[in-house]
Amino acid sequence: MSNRIEGEYDVEDSGGVGSGFDWREYYHALRERLWVIVLFCLAGTLIAFYNAGKTAPVYASKSTLLIEESADRVINVEEVRKEDYLSGLSLGTMLENLVSRTMIERLADRVKLETDFVFMPKPPGQEANSKDAVIGLARSSFIIRQRSGTRLIDITAEHGDPEMARKLADELAAEFLRFQFEIRSNANQMANQFLMEQAKELRDKLTRSELALQEYRQTQDAISLERDQDVVISRFKSLADAVDAARNERLQLESDLGVMERADKNPDDLIKLPSISGHPTVVGILKDLRAREQALSALALRYKAKHPKYAAAALEIERAKAELPKAITAAAAALTNQLTSSRQNEERLVKELKEQEKMTYGLGKLQVEYDALKREIEADRALYESLLNRFKETDLAMGLEKTPIKVVESAVANYGPVRPDRQKMITQGSLAGLALGLVLVLGLHFLDSSIKTVSDAESILKAPVLGAVSLKKSSAKKNATPDLDTVHHQHGPVSEAFRYLRSALMLLGKPEERRTFMFTSAVPAEGKSFCASNYAVTLAQQGLRTLIVDCDLRKPALGEIFLENKKYPGVTDILVGQATIEQVTLATTVPNLSIITAGTRAPNPSELLSTPSFPIFLKDLEKYFDRIIIDTAPILAVSDPLLIVPHVSTVVMVVRAHKTPRNAVQRAKDALAKTGRAVSGIVLNRLPANSGGYYYYYYSGHYGAKGVYGAPKGSA
Repeated sequence: MSNRIEGEYDVEDSGGVGSGFDWREYYHALRERLWVIVLFCLAGTLIAFYNAGKTAPVYASKSTLLIEESADRVINVEEVRKEDYLSGLSLGTMLENLVSRTMIERLADRVKLETDFVFMPKPPGQEANSKDAVIGLARSSFIIRQRSGTRLIDITAEHGDPEMARKLADELAAEFLRFQFEIRSNANQMANQFLMEQAKELRDKLTRSELALQEYRQTQDAISLERDQDVVISRFKSLADAVDAARNERLQLESDLGVMERADKNPDDLIKLPSISGHPTVVGILKDLRAREQALSALALRYKAKHPKYAAAALEIERAKAELPKAITAAAAALTNQLTSSRQNEERLVKELKEQEKMTYGLGKLQVEYDALKREIEADRALYESLLNRFKETDLAMGLEKTPIKVVESAVANYGPVRPDRQKMITQGSLAGLALGLVLVLGLHFLDSSIKTVSDAESILKAPVLGAVSLKKSSAKKNATPDLDTVHHQHGPVSEAFRYLRSALMLLGKPEERRTFMFTSAVPAEGKSFCASNYAVTLAQQGLRTLIVDCDLRKPALGEIFLENKKYPGVTDILVGQATIEQVTLATTVPNLSIITAGTRAPNPSELLSTPSFPIFLKDLEKYFDRIIIDTAPILAVSDPLLIVPHVSTVVMVVRAHKTPRNAVQRAKDALAKTGRAVSGIVLNRLPANSGGYYYYYYSGHYGAKGVYGAPKGSA
């Protein structure tokens, strides 16, 4: 361990002691105030028991409805008002409708609940209960619930009289069925009336449509419109084909004429032109020539070339070939006239086509209007016939339709009360009291800003806890030094805690550098004098010449502990020069332990401690003693401790567990830090042995009821 005078230990803020959730802290907080939890739990049980005894019994009866998948039908007709009762929306609506004001009001009127004083007591001075009061009580008496995964709805009625509960459940189920039947019947009647009105309107409309079609035929002379339309369209198609043929002919003639004008007038070339090869004269000659050549071929099979018939046939062929060039030349010469004639024919056909097209458009327009009137008649007739059929179906179904809801289980009077469940009420009261007690205890724990455990002190103050002194049981004074547990109870947990403190302080540095120890606290009543005295005894028991000095000049306490509160000269007398060290140093009953009291009461303690004679006084003491323990005033009460701090080697702050506020200890620590000195360590005083404060430190105090580990039997 390094040898340091200021801030000997670095306590980490996270990941070490005091960080994270510690269930032990809450366990011990609950254990510490267990009596509060038990008290609240008992109070809750008693209150619940009292309420259970005062609560009037309530009886329940249940009637069950079944929703069928579809209503029974005698005839196969479609429903006018089709509704899926098994859908979630319809079921929810039905459940709400069962306890609606309308349904409860119908029920009250039918069974006369206003004058039924079994259902509701008679009001003073009145012949009947008010309707609103009856309806309100009735609505609160019913519990409507669908059985999960089924098509069953339970109607549960609760009342103080079992027969009245049965009556309410049965009557509500019956009234709901009547209500459903009325709804469906009214819907059919309204549908019938609507269909009748619609049928009359459609019949009048159909008549008007037929009259309009007949008038149109007469005004447009369209009696045989379909036949005329066929003739006109056929003529239009024929003219269109003729125009296409004339155009093709004219184009071919123009093409052939252009080729002929650019080429020589050779008959062999001209015959290749379609207009010339297709000329009637040329075609006739070519046809005759092919016929003669075929005849010559037939004669060649029977005769020789010199035969008269063969020779005559050959001569005719030559004549025909001689006529062909003439015909080609004549056809070429007539090509211009033929083109002119073709153009005139095309123009005539185009004109006729346009006239026919106008006629077709006119007939088409008439046909469109005619077809529209005809379709309107057909649609009106189909709708009218459909409405007539639907009207007959609904009229027939009105007396045959059944509701898909039926009662499958009637209510039975149950003479076993459903409320109050006394056992449940008592259990709930106990649990409520327990919960309230837990909340109160934990709330007090969170509101308590004091330092409760070793881990709290180290994590909040960032300083090591060098000792944890357990809480002593109060007892009457039986000896001259009642607070010196290290003398009278050497094997007890308190003595062991101070021996632990002695070891911890020895480890802070070299002994020759740590001879002067100052014990202080943030506020009064922390037990600093108690801790300083017992620590001094442990040093003396170790064989060290030890001196304890009472520098709390305002409220000294060491004289009461060691000298039975007798008055002796002390620190004040030395600082004012009226006594010497030898005169004020007194021996105690503890071997190796001496004491210097505060001495004569001083009017100005702070001025005395700030004089140069005080550090000289401390230096002189080190010549006579191995260890010097200084008990000072609380830091936040007066400034005296801050004047002493610069002249000591070790500063120990005493913190009283479960009392000292955290902010007070932090302010005291900050005040010491401003003097240039840090707290060497903390002593957590009066820590309850069973509070969990020893966790993460040491466990000797945990065995306080049984003695310290290894102590002789019977010792305390």
